Amino acid sequence: MDIPVNDLYTLSVGRLDLKENDFHWKGAAKKIQGETVAEAVLKLLPVKN
Repeated sequence: MDIPVNDLYTLSVGRLDLKENDFHWKGAAKKIQGETVAEAVLKLLPVKN
């Protein structure tokens, strides 16, 4: 089974300066994470002609 993984941990672990607290990320981190998720999802959607 080929299940794609979107590894936000690796993306974020080097950017702990963008943490708001122990549980939440600042807006800039959310933007980076959101763009990364969107890119991963778009790659999996079928192309419409």
